[in-house]
Amino acid sequence: MKKYSFVFDGVNVANTILFGVLVVFSHCALAQIDVETKSDQSHPIVLKAGSYVDAREGRLVRPAILVIDRGIIVAINPPVLPEDSTVVDLGEATHLPGLIDVHRHLMIETGDATELVQLARNNSESDFLFAAI
Repeated sequence: MKKYSFVFDGVNVANTILFGVLVVFSHCALAQIDVETKSDQSHPIVLKAGSYVDAREGRLVRPAILVIDRGIIVAINPPVLPEDSTVVDLGEATHLPGLIDVHRHLMIETGDATELVQLARNNSESDFLFAAI
C-alpha cells in the first residue's frame, strides 16, 4: 500500500484534516454546556484541550487553553484563568481557532436550469446561507 503525505507551507495536510475533524468535538462539548447567549454571557468560558493550531506560525502548540468571553477568544494559554469562568476539559482534542468553512458554491455553471433546480431542492436553506458568507 502506498502512503502519501501532502505538505503545504510546512504543515502536513492529512494532519490538518484530522484537526478539522477534532474541532467538531469542541463544538459538541460546548453544545452540552448550558450557558447564556453570547451577548448575555456573564462568565468567560475556558476550553482546555491537548493542542491548538497556530496558523500564523504554522505549528501545533501544546497545551491549548482558550478563554472565550462573549463569543470572542480573548486569551490563549494565559498565566492565570479567570476566577468566575466555566471550564470545559476537552481532553486531547485539537482547537482550530477561527476556522471558517469557505468551500461553498452559490451556483454551478451547468447550462441546464433543471440541474440548478435539483441542486436547490437537495440543499437546505442553511447550506445557501453558508454559501453566501
